[in-house]
Amino acid sequence: MITAPSDAGIKATDTQAADIFRAPLLEAVLTDLRTRERVSVLDAGPARGRTLAFFSQGRHRLAFADAITTLAEEGYTAGGAEPGALLPDLGNQPLDLVLCWDLPNYLAQKQFAAVLEPIAGASSSATLIHCIVAYSAQRIPERPGDHAILPDASVSRRVSGGERPAPKYPMADLDRFLPRYVMERSVLLRNGFQECLLRCRRPGA
Repeated sequence: MITAPSDAGIKATDTQAADIFRAPLLEAVLTDLRTRERVSVLDAGPARGRTLAFFSQGRHRLAFADAITTLAEEGYTAGGAEPGALLPDLGNQPLDLVLCWDLPNYLAQKQFAAVLEPIAGASSSATLIHCIVAYSAQRIPERPGDHAILPDASVSRRVSGGERPAPKYPMADLDRFLPRYVMERSVLLRNGFQECLLRCRRPGA
């Protein structure tokens, strides 16, 4: 089952000019997921037709939270809601993959941890969190990017507005701020961003 808003307006935004880049860790995860009969994926961004098309084969469950912009612009308590209130109801099916994209660059570490906390509570040690963190990049877009997965598992990103200084996000602090997660792998991309893959810790680990 694919859960998403109406396709009205999706195609128009998908066809606007975008940067396309390779995210090797995400590609590896997607290659593995494609071999499974059923997977459950949560995209924290808005619904995008290309991402929908990528997961259209098989009995996959894809949900779009459409919460990245709200979280980044208003903080994780936007509108008085806790982070979990901004996420769709996924039922009892454990998540295989959560796509956070560049959200960590627009939240303080404690805020990002608060967003991931309800996900950890409803997930298993097999759940993976994918995100892209500013590392050596000096500037980032003023607002979070609009990401979509292309047929070859590369990523399309649209940005709008100006730029802002990149935050200092020491990767060594992740264990302290994200005690429910462990860094599975990380890769420095050519654009100066660090691609990160987190995994929920096993109970008691």
